[in-house]
Amino acid sequence: MQKIIICGTLLIILLTTCTSKPQIELSKPQMTPTLEEMTDALTTQLEPKVPIPTIVITKPIPTLIPVVLPEKSKISSPLEDKDLSELASMISNPYRPPEVGSDDPHQGVDFSDVDKESKVAYPGREVKAMIDGEVIGIMQDRFPYGNAILIKTNVVSLPKNWRVYLESLEIPGLWNKNTSLTCPEGWNDAPENQNSLSLYILYAHMRDPIDIELGQKLFSGDKLGVVGMSGNALAPHLHLEMRYGFDVESFGSMSHYDVTATQEEMSNYCRWRVSGWFKLIDPITILSID
Repeated sequence: MQKIIICGTLLIILLTTCTSKPQIELSKPQMTPTLEEMTDALTTQLEPKVPIPTIVITKPIPTLIPVVLPEKSKISSPLEDKDLSELASMISNPYRPPEVGSDDPHQGVDFSDVDKESKVAYPGREVKAMIDGEVIGIMQDRFPYGNAILIKTNVVSLPKNWRVYLESLEIPGLWNKNTSLTCPEGWNDAPENQNSLSLYILYAHMRDPIDIELGQKLFSGDKLGVVGMSGNALAPHLHLEMRYGFDVESFGSMSHYDVTATQEEMSNYCRWRVSGWFKLIDPITILSID
């Protein structure tokens, strides 16, 4: 009986085992990562998480440099304690320009201090620079100007009305006329610089040697010397000569009609007086311009 029960039990177990479906767990296949994915992952791990700064590019603001224009010179009387309006009454020898190429007088204006009673001219009044400028010529007791000084002022620094007047005049140029004046070779050569004009003022016949240096900058009203009668002068007076011409750096000394005059002094004198490169101006005319 027990055998029958055991056999029956085994039979049931076998039937159950054969009819039940096996439980098979399938795992998902693992994909091998590509090289690009591995590189990206590695880079992400290695890169530090530092915030990227924001770069703002701004255009630089230009620095404006102001344009400095030359100051216009004021006008002073060439004689101490004498107004410009009084100069006409002090003329002892007026402006009388000679023919072209001639060295005849009178190429400037003479101002004298004359005693009303004795009618005698006396020296000693202080001579002053009329406008700002640069000293380009000095004569120390040289004939005919005696103790004299030549001052240059570029037209851009002149008082406006003076500049307008000069720019309206004939352009300086060589006079096509032979002069009777004996002049060294090269005295009338064309100037190297013909791009700008300057006004030249000569103060002559001063009493004492000039105590000013070539190249020195002077201002309107600066003392130049005192009235005298050095050089070709018969009585104390200030000889004032004005010319305009192309800009030159230096002129040095001038002299003529004297055995001690050097070739350079004679050449400078000829160039100044009779070449045409320095055109004469009546000082009274330019002083009368408002």
